[in-house]
Amino acid sequence: MQDFFNNWDRIHAQSTKVMAVAPAEKFDWRPVESAMTLGELMRHLPSAEALIVELVSGIKINTDLENKNSAQELVAEFDRIHEAAKEIVATLDDKTLEESVTLGPKTLQKKMLLYTMLEHEIHHRGQLYTYIRIAGVVPPPLFG
Repeated sequence: MQDFFNNWDRIHAQSTKVMAVAPAEKFDWRPVESAMTLGELMRHLPSAEALIVELVSGIKINTDLENKNSAQELVAEFDRIHEAAKEIVATLDDKTLEESVTLGPKTLQKKMLLYTMLEHEIHHRGQLYTYIRIAGVVPPPLFG
């Protein structure tokens, strides 16, 4: 699991780096009516991480995202949620991680759901880069 944790931390750091430059005055902007707003997308990353860890562990992480209205506040809350999530996942044994969980029509092992969580974050981070660029902000480099 150490490799998983290292990768998870790397992905989290990349996500929070781009979140940190999101302009609060653009939080209500969305590219099309059916899409999330920038603020909703920013809140979605930490709330999804908390939910997936709860599905895997049965332990709820308290989140306070609705009251966060700046990039700094959201990044700080995401950092707190991420650390809590890591502490919970670190307590899970191999037997628990091999158990299955059902999400909609799919059933997969809990350890695979954790890997899916990383893919989910990467997907939405890509959207964040696009939103930030459209908002007129030069996003930070992904690597470096």
